[in-house]
Amino acid sequence: MVFTPPAGVTPIDRKPPSAPTYADIPAVLDWLRGYYGNHTSIGLLITDRSTGSTYRVDAESAYSAFIQGGPYGTYALTPLPSETRVRSVLREPTLPRNTRAPMIVLTFDDGSAQDGTVVIPLLNAAGVKGCFALNPGNLSTARIPEYMGYAAAGHELMGHSLTHLDQTTLSAAALDNDLRTTRDTIRGWGAPCNNYVYPFGASNPAVREGVRRYYRSGSSVASATAVPPLATFALPRYAMTNASGTTALYRSWADDILAKNGLGVILIHPGYDFNATQQANFTDFVTYAKGLGIQFVTMNQALDTFGNLLEIGDSSGVAGAFTTVDRDGKMVGGGAGPVIVNAGTLNYLEDGTTANNNNTPPSAYANGKISWYVVDNSANPAFTTGGAGNVAGTLMVSRVRNTAAGSPDYVSVWDRQVFYEYGTDKIWTRRATSLTAWGTWSQIGASAAAAAAATGVIAYNTFTITSGRTAWPAASLSLMGFNNGGGGTGGWPANAGTVYTDRTSGLASNATAQWDRQTVYDYYSDAVWQRRATSDTAWTAFVRIDATSVAASTPGSTVLATNAHINTDGRTTYPAGVLSLMSVNTGGFPVTAGVIWTDRSAGGTATNATPQWDRQTAYDYYSDAIWQRRAASDTTWTTWVRVDAGAALYIARDGGTYTAATAPNAFPANRLEFTQLGADATGAVPSTGGGTLITESYTLSNGASRAYTKQMWWPYGQAEIWFRTATSDTAWGTWERTNHSPAAPVTASLSFPSIAANSQASLTITVPGAVTGDNVKVNPVSQIEAGLDWNEGVYSANTVTVTLSNLTAAAIAPAARNWKATVIR
Repeated sequence: MVFTPPAGVTPIDRKPPSAPTYADIPAVLDWLRGYYGNHTSIGLLITDRSTGSTYRVDAESAYSAFIQGGPYGTYALTPLPSETRVRSVLREPTLPRNTRAPMIVLTFDDGSAQDGTVVIPLLNAAGVKGCFALNPGNLSTARIPEYMGYAAAGHELMGHSLTHLDQTTLSAAALDNDLRTTRDTIRGWGAPCNNYVYPFGASNPAVREGVRRYYRSGSSVASATAVPPLATFALPRYAMTNASGTTALYRSWADDILAKNGLGVILIHPGYDFNATQQANFTDFVTYAKGLGIQFVTMNQALDTFGNLLEIGDSSGVAGAFTTVDRDGKMVGGGAGPVIVNAGTLNYLEDGTTANNNNTPPSAYANGKISWYVVDNSANPAFTTGGAGNVAGTLMVSRVRNTAAGSPDYVSVWDRQVFYEYGTDKIWTRRATSLTAWGTWSQIGASAAAAAAATGVIAYNTFTITSGRTAWPAASLSLMGFNNGGGGTGGWPANAGTVYTDRTSGLASNATAQWDRQTVYDYYSDAVWQRRATSDTAWTAFVRIDATSVAASTPGSTVLATNAHINTDGRTTYPAGVLSLMSVNTGGFPVTAGVIWTDRSAGGTATNATPQWDRQTAYDYYSDAIWQRRAASDTTWTTWVRVDAGAALYIARDGGTYTAATAPNAFPANRLEFTQLGADATGAVPSTGGGTLITESYTLSNGASRAYTKQMWWPYGQAEIWFRTATSDTAWGTWERTNHSPAAPVTASLSFPSIAANSQASLTITVPGAVTGDNVKVNPVSQIEAGLDWNEGVYSANTVTVTLSNLTAAAIAPAARNWKATVIR
């Protein structure tokens, strides 16, 4: 369409400070460029306020025509929807940076009964809203409507964990479940739950990351005013307490919040840390802060004003790298370093061939910035990092360190270049030696190590085991493959493999022989040998150094034939000076089948003249059991002792050595024995059908009496536990049942008669399984009448008695309602 702007049309809703008119269109454009960036197309909007129609100029050419034609020219404009405003196109923040006001959020923790009797009346009297941090798992069903009413009145409900557990002590799975279930439970009542308060104020990176998944913010405990950028998941809270709270202290908080134009979050614990004095101090604080012009808001409202626009990483300031863009649009990084770099420090050019080459001095690059250049192969002179000409790639130049006030280039050696070759994995770096010169390029990264190693690769079988150190390349690490070892001409300790010769240490020419070493890796196994030079022509003997070298050093002699020995054979019948291995499935050893290790490798002489050095270890084939003993003489051993982690715990299946009929002194001493008995197992157990028998076989210090031995019987598929104690070394006492089957909860309708003033009435609920004296909990399913209270008890089998008391001076006729009785054991 063709549009002629009539008189009174304003070019933009938001004007620059000079409030331009139509005659100032060039100034308007310049202002837009300066405020919103030097874009090629700005998108100027013109609004006809007489009709409400809005139009947009899209192209730079249209701007030129607009400027050249003056305010009353004719231009092609694009109509926009009538509701479009300049603000939405320019992406203004909801609250511009200069309109933020100081705010206070009041938080009340733990769901105390005082929330309704004290807190809400105080808030209503002051005309402010609060935030209630709840533990849904600790809150009775009857109180849920109370908090739903608070939410409907404009107060906010926050998460505070299910049952007030320290979240830093939970496993990852338990933490995730607790945070998610807390939020979902409160939302399930019908109220929003967007923010979280850490129990005990405790958090760590894992807890804060979990809260980030499910909530908008996390609040801790710290006496501080929050200002942008917010540590959203470590928000500080001022704590009002009976011990230290004074009007002067609380007013100083308000003064600080006002002075910093910040956000103050207040922590209050109704019920146990909010006495009458603190309630009066609270009212004074609210009145004083409102008098200063500070707004009282909910946490959601506060975050709408103070909340960061962007958060990456843990911005708590405690640990980890993070980047935050605060409400004012300022980018901040911290912790271990920013996750992203402020765009203001970056300088990117697609191609630098005309003004950027290998000889461009450090001073020619942008100061205080990291500059990136994509360089083609026409740079002259080229970035010939590897010695060849015309190398294309990406160049990064860092001059971010040279930003000291008054001395922008005060230390040029901070300046560095990194060059990434196009089409290869090579990376090169160099640093400035002055403002006008660079040092020498050096290759870095994995390919650099490979390139260095390649210079030391020697042809197969070039050298033999007798070649002296000076025959190998000096001042380098060389590699040589061979397949002429063993009995071949090479003489190497392995038939085939690789020889590493290290002559990189010592003087430049390795004048000191002792610095030089050789390592041989076997091609066919994990075997590794090593030796060192003793002169220019001689080496020490190769020594095997891999993990299996002890057993492999005497091949064949340490592996004995199966069942070559029996349990009573003395130490001198085993090979001396070595570690020997023998498989057994007989012979009286403590294992039915397994492996016996006999260690005669230590001792004072080669033949192990001292018996105490020799030891035997038995590994059971069928379990994780391990036994050990040592030689007492050349012909005898000490008693086998079980040494594995389960030494004090043994499990015998049905048909094993022990049953309930086994005498106390027949069980192994000082051990916990688990025996699984089937339905047909013999033994004096108190019920049939099988189960688990647990025997704690404990002896006195003299090792004789079993008077402390006990047994527990858990029948399979039954909620029963039986217990008995040994009466002597050979006899057991009587089985006694130590628990009762739980009674299922029962809900029943009770219709109490009218109860006179200060009187009582009792009715009963039948609860199968309830036992006289049981602990029981009874709750009405709906709210009872004011002035009534109740108690409950189990005074006869299978019956719960509910007594309703009228505490008032007038008769009360209770309505019929359901009551739920739960026996607790």
